[in-house]
Amino acid sequence: MCGIAGIVQFSGPLNPNAIWQMTRSLRHRGPDDEGYLLVNHRPTPYGGPDTPGTLGLPSIERAAPGDYHVAFGHRRLSILDLSPAGHQPMVSDDGSCWVIFNGEIYNYIELREELIGRGYRFHSGSDTEVILAAYREWGPDCVRRFTGMFAFALWDATRRHVFCARGHFGIKPFYYWYDGRQFRFASEIKALLADGAVAPVAHDHMVFDYLADGRLDHTSETFFRGIYQLPPAHYLLLDLNQPAPRQLAPTHYWDLNPERDVTGWDDGQYARRFGKLLEDSIRIQLRSDVAIGTCLSGGLDSSTIVCIVNRLLREDGASLSQIGDRQKTFSSCFEDRRFDERKYIEEVLKVTGAESNFVFPDVRELMDEVPKLIWHQDEPFTSTSIYAQWSVFRRAAERGVKVMLDGQGGDELLAGYPDYTPFFLLDELYQGSLATFLREWSRHRVGPRPTARAMIGIATSAWMNKPKQYLKQWLRPPSPQRYPWVAPGFTRAYAWSEDWAERKYQDLLRERLHRELLGGLSSLLRYEDRNSMAFSIEARVPFLDRRLAEFVFGLPADQRIRDGLTKYVLREATRGVLPEPIRARTDKMGFVTPEIVWFQERLAQFARVAMEDAPSQVRVYLNPPEIEKMIREAETANATKTTVNRLWRVLNLCLWFKVFQVNRATTRPDPTKDLQLATT
Repeated sequence: MCGIAGIVQFSGPLNPNAIWQMTRSLRHRGPDDEGYLLVNHRPTPYGGPDTPGTLGLPSIERAAPGDYHVAFGHRRLSILDLSPAGHQPMVSDDGSCWVIFNGEIYNYIELREELIGRGYRFHSGSDTEVILAAYREWGPDCVRRFTGMFAFALWDATRRHVFCARGHFGIKPFYYWYDGRQFRFASEIKALLADGAVAPVAHDHMVFDYLADGRLDHTSETFFRGIYQLPPAHYLLLDLNQPAPRQLAPTHYWDLNPERDVTGWDDGQYARRFGKLLEDSIRIQLRSDVAIGTCLSGGLDSSTIVCIVNRLLREDGASLSQIGDRQKTFSSCFEDRRFDERKYIEEVLKVTGAESNFVFPDVRELMDEVPKLIWHQDEPFTSTSIYAQWSVFRRAAERGVKVMLDGQGGDELLAGYPDYTPFFLLDELYQGSLATFLREWSRHRVGPRPTARAMIGIATSAWMNKPKQYLKQWLRPPSPQRYPWVAPGFTRAYAWSEDWAERKYQDLLRERLHRELLGGLSSLLRYEDRNSMAFSIEARVPFLDRRLAEFVFGLPADQRIRDGLTKYVLREATRGVLPEPIRARTDKMGFVTPEIVWFQERLAQFARVAMEDAPSQVRVYLNPPEIEKMIREAETANATKTTVNRLWRVLNLCLWFKVFQVNRATTRPDPTKDLQLATT
């Protein structure tokens, strides 16, 4: 787990100081080592001022100006092979390829054995070296063979190609900026801004989507105009033998297709296969040369991981030296029982004997730390629950843990949220299964029972095509009254757009989960990545294993939802593994915070002060009289979740503008001149 940065220069000079500035801003992602590569007629590696004498390399500070066309920078968080042999940028055995890598290839041991059989030699115990050999053997198709989380860039000196790739679910970040002459990429947006060559300009459309509806990370665009993220399961190939491209064209290398048709199995077969795949995902994600811990919320997903890790320790001693005699767990708790899950957490601790580490997030600490939290997140976020997760990772760092396993992705894979149930019920209706529909609707136990109005809305939007949508907007244009806290002119300018994507599945539930896993999950993965890396911790998410996901997408719908319960196959697979009170849980919390209480006590006034101090650039988006009404409501016992969510977005946006000194564009972007749009 590391931080990567790079520059590809198509015309004009490349300043070596720029790559140092970019990489230096990522120090928190990799405090253990740093390295650089400058390429003109030949590749030249450099060390850095933070790690003098690394491998005897000269410091990047001493790099003379030159006709460079590629520059790589790397900050290392040592997880596998802690020796200098794991230093990056790493060169291939034959000297033809160099790579900088952020993430983990969990099946690197199996791939290394296969590549040794094909004649490759290895000089380290790192997964990074496996990427180099795999690329030499299979070219860009190497990414199809990786099981893991990754974002990397590779310089192929023989072909004069720069090959950039991001993992299947986008667990690890990859941001880029391109102006037709220079291409920049990095693990975090702040690195692209570090030397001042890229200006922090607000992307108005993304700001509107966030302020109005809380949408973010829903496209490849970011809150910064001109800065994009490489989509999950995509790679980008830059050919320096050719003129600079007008458009960048990422290639889609993988999609979430069912592993095979597994209909006709009985429940026991489904549960055993699911349990085996999940256990194997957890087993290979315990590969580490540093201390490992686990997040434990008390919910199904995180509790399952803790219990399986404990069983692996007991049965085969998996990673015993890294975990210790007792597994370390980390949990966010509150004295207010409405937001506290310790009764479930303690059930897990009782059966596993794991060590508990509780944190108690406090609103006063949140107010002090939120500017720092925004700086690490790069972009605004939607709720105070992000601070609870931040507090958990901070405690893990204090305990010396450098790798954390978490249950992220389980809900999106297995339809764990109550919002997914209407899609399942509608599918039963469309298929003519009225008896199943009535039974499941009457037995619904996770969250409020879906209303007829909600299901009609989902059915309408799910089957709406573009002409009908345009007709709907013409008959009922977006009104500023729908978003009274947003400046009316801003609403009129941006509320017309809709997101469109080709349908992949006929059944609504599978289509919704597909979009969530390969798009809607992005914001949660961003939160996890930034919160963990802020404390130099690698976060791993075993539910997001491509093999497990491909199997689950071939399952019948009733393996996700049955008898009013979500995650049916997981519940069946964990009989005798999970404590029964958790396996049978029907309520759901996650990393919740007492947000309404916090606004009543302090955050409403904090939002008022933030509005008063807000830069003039952000005020054009807002309607201050309406926001003051929201603040007054949030201070009272009548405060609602809807109001405080909207108010938090206003507060967060104001602070984001200040933290990053964001400017507004003087003109609206012209899509016909956009250099980033093409995607294949």
